[in-house]
Amino acid sequence: MGKSKMLWGILRPSFIRMTERAFFVGMRHGYAFGYKGEPHPRIPEWKRIWRVVDGCWLVVDEWCDEGGRTLISYEPNRAILQLDCCIPIWGMVYGGSYSEQAIPCLKAALTRQYEREYFCAGRGSNYFPSEKHGSSYHNSWRGTFEKFEAEECVREAEGREKIGEHTISGGMLI
Repeated sequence: MGKSKMLWGILRPSFIRMTERAFFVGMRHGYAFGYKGEPHPRIPEWKRIWRVVDGCWLVVDEWCDEGGRTLISYEPNRAILQLDCCIPIWGMVYGGSYSEQAIPCLKAALTRQYEREYFCAGRGSNYFPSEKHGSSYHNSWRGTFEKFEAEECVREAEGREKIGEHTISGGMLI
């Protein structure tokens, strides 16, 4: 094993933890917390929110009505940390849709989880009842920050009918 591979093997766990921290900081400045997305410059009908974390992490959240993606890039040279030229090192994609009725419960579930900084496939916890919104959030997930998949949904108060759902997958890209 070469010295660089051995060094990467030693540093990789710390690098992954720092990337995960950047994820939570970025998400606390995102959609679930009421930040409004700007129109995406290259993908019609998409919106995006981006945030630089600790000067070298770029967290970009992009979405449309049918799904979206979250990408994290790392660039230690702050002079070239620009939105459109960084290479992602972590990503999450999700597809599906939510009714307007489901959005408040979804945002509440995501907000709670991002504040707690406990990773559940980048989304909310396994179960989050929202009496205030008359619905409940459900997340069936597997994996870790390095590689994960999930299926989430919001159900009406009685727990029968789904009023929105996403399929999620992602992880480290390096």
